[in-house]
Amino acid sequence: MSRKLNWMERYYISRNTNDYYTNFNIVAKYNHRITPTLLSHALHSVLQENIWLTYNVFKSDSRADAETNGHNWELRSVDQIDFEEVVSFEKKSQFGEATFAELNRYKCPMNVDNLPLWRIIVYELPNDDQYICAYFDHCLYDGLSGLEFQKDLVKALSEVKEDTPLEFIYDKNRDSHPLPKSLIPATTDQINIYQPTYYQILSHYFNKYLPLVSKTWNYLISLILKDPWKPNLNVNPVFTPGREYPNTEISTGLINFNPTEVQKIYQYCKSQNITLTPYFHAICLKCLEDTIFPAIDPSHKFSSTSITAINGRRYFPQGTPFRYGCIIAPDFLSLPPVLDQTRSFMGRIQTILNSQIKSRLSFREMAMLQYFNFWSFFERYKSPQGRCTLTVSNLGRVPDSGKKFKIVDAYFGLSTGIMYNFVLNMITTEEGGLNVNLNYLPAYEELYAGEKKVMDVFMARFREKLLNFPEEQN
Repeated sequence: MSRKLNWMERYYISRNTNDYYTNFNIVAKYNHRITPTLLSHALHSVLQENIWLTYNVFKSDSRADAETNGHNWELRSVDQIDFEEVVSFEKKSQFGEATFAELNRYKCPMNVDNLPLWRIIVYELPNDDQYICAYFDHCLYDGLSGLEFQKDLVKALSEVKEDTPLEFIYDKNRDSHPLPKSLIPATTDQINIYQPTYYQILSHYFNKYLPLVSKTWNYLISLILKDPWKPNLNVNPVFTPGREYPNTEISTGLINFNPTEVQKIYQYCKSQNITLTPYFHAICLKCLEDTIFPAIDPSHKFSSTSITAINGRRYFPQGTPFRYGCIIAPDFLSLPPVLDQTRSFMGRIQTILNSQIKSRLSFREMAMLQYFNFWSFFERYKSPQGRCTLTVSNLGRVPDSGKKFKIVDAYFGLSTGIMYNFVLNMITTEEGGLNVNLNYLPAYEELYAGEKKVMDVFMARFREKLLNFPEEQN
């Protein structure tokens, strides 16, 4: 049994098979230790309830991917999943920033029999702490579905009664009676938010076949609809790292805010009618502007390009069947230098975010990807100018499971791939507080201000500014 792939799935196949991206990961610390036996039965239970977790994508014929734009691939459920093929327990002397840089090197291969597009590593520390890392390919999952996986797992762990190891956590002939009559359609095909307008489609073809007409039209529109926030790129060019970085290696910086500190930041944001995401977004840009940008080129005040990830599940009722799958869209921003306008930038980012959420424009724009060949689309990102300055994604607060097992601390990591300079991810738990993962190109570790690493200066300033910004406004 197989089904054809839709445009978003083929987009992510190109990212995976061309090594443009590695994985995203959700790391959780539970309130109880787990064993391979316990985990094997919990995973078996989760897979029984969610057949989506047994899917992978496979080549259906020998034609070149670029020639067919990925139409020579199909989706199938694997026949069985061996616990030891997808789960490993690893001893670590410590868990921290180097762990995420190492984790970023792993990738879930496609076109491999009996392996899904996710893996689990249980890191075990000398003090008996465990960190359960689940990493995924974006083809079938996004950050929130990765979190759903962790939430489903702690519920299943709480209900395990068996005490003998389970070799195969999924077996098509043993577990699914009867098998579904058809595979679950791509998430984007089941919902109506990824529908471009006729204007967007016409604009695409004008840009493709009549670029001069399209450029003139866009220029005239910009004169009519003047945007005071639009950067003057002649004066303030978009930040670029200055040279090409073709691989997907990363370095990672971690910041934790305890629950008391989180409450302090949250109360300020609430008083200003903004959410945490624009608050962190604007302060991150300001700190980059004060530290990293001048270390690259002190002769310019740089503009920036950045992205905020928007969750499409917000448009559907609670209990939606779309807990798994990929239902996100990027909200693109082009901004001038922050200078001394950090608070104004927070408001601007929040206003744009609210507008995009209301109009669903980001999802319509993302749907325009289907009009491109994904095997040539990524060429634009291979130059230094192709990388986006910053991407921000906030998974919010992890709810208490109300079960024996629960998540007491969590981290969210995302590969920079070939598309981003800095990736800022956030996730919050009641006990562990808010964890910030900042992934970035390792080349930024080579920058020094005197004897200090510029990235160390940035991380220290970023944390201090996030925590003390409310007082600075009084």
